[in-house]
Amino acid sequence: MSINTDALNHVYEIFSKGNLDELDAYVTDDFVEHDDLMGMPQNKEGVKQFFKMFRSAFPDLTMRATHILEDGDLLAARFEAHGTHTGDFMGVAPTGRSFTVSGFDLLRASDGRASEHWGAFDTVAMCQQLEIDPARLMPQSG
Repeated sequence: MSINTDALNHVYEIFSKGNLDELDAYVTDDFVEHDDLMGMPQNKEGVKQFFKMFRSAFPDLTMRATHILEDGDLLAARFEAHGTHTGDFMGVAPTGRSFTVSGFDLLRASDGRASEHWGAFDTVAMCQQLEIDPARLMPQSG
């Protein structure tokens, strides 16, 4: 299976349903995550850990692509994510509130699977909708 529009839509389904072991078919063993995973390893296992933690806080998480572009070995997507905060999230007790925000993914493919990822997620908008101070989720310096 190669990383393309259909495969990326299935990856969003994997995240939405929590079937994280299925991710192995879509990412290389030496996958590199270029985004901060809130202290988790920036590799395939770290992505799984991150989404396990995120789904624990937002068990009804859904993600869907709204736009996808393919160009050579690159795949870019704008997505929408929705979830309800019913579990602990990084030390923040459940609020019972929901969020709907957009994000962006850029993937590089190698041998038909994702080998690198860069992305953006509107954490500030999510926090505003959940009525959480975004500073509570940011790493503290010092």
